[in-house]
Amino acid sequence: VLTAAHCHTEKTKIVEVVLGEWDVLTDPDCPIGEGGCDNPRVQRKEVEDVIVHRGYVNKTGPNDIALIKMKTEVLLNAFVQFGCLPLPEYKFQFHNPEAR
Repeated sequence: VLTAAHCHTEKTKIVEVVLGEWDVLTDPDCPIGEGGCDNPRVQRKEVEDVIVHRGYVNKTGPNDIALIKMKTEVLLNAFVQFGCLPLPEYKFQFHNPEAR
């Protein structure tokens, strides 16, 4: 799972990932009043490791990114899918006035 590095600190460590959640008040997520709900249940996964970008310093600077490795596999379904990142040959111009 890709997340922001500032979400994982010494005081607030990421210990669980919840996948496929949309409405935190219901599980599975189903529209009110619909009888035949076949939406998948959320997946709660314990975290094995959080890998913070080695260039991350604080939440106002660049490199505010981290990867979360879960202890068990994730089941892909209608609510849990891969996110695609751009290939290296795509050159994006980023403007960060705080980066030096």
